[in-house]
Amino acid sequence: MKIKGKVLMIPSKMNYYPCSPIGRRIKIFFLSKLCSDIAELKQQNANIQSTNIEMEKALTFISTQYEDMNTKIIILERERKKNYNYILSMENRLEDVQKKA
Repeated sequence: MKIKGKVLMIPSKMNYYPCSPIGRRIKIFFLSKLCSDIAELKQQNANIQSTNIEMEKALTFISTQYEDMNTKIIILERERKKNYNYILSMENRLEDVQKKA
């Protein structure tokens, strides 16, 4: 179907004027179809927005967890290095005591 000016062209080559009953029915059909399509698109959009919000929350949570773990790893690495140096110091002292004995 093609709309040319005020005349609706149907593939069967029949012309229907907008004020005729058939023309009104065709307009109503297309308008109701457009309305239902728009309503469906709005619902899909709302669903997508809801999913995006939940994904953002999940990513924020995961990011926070990652940052916390990273901080803990840094602290543990510092402690390990400190403990390693203390152990080396104690081994050196032990060697010194053994040499003096």
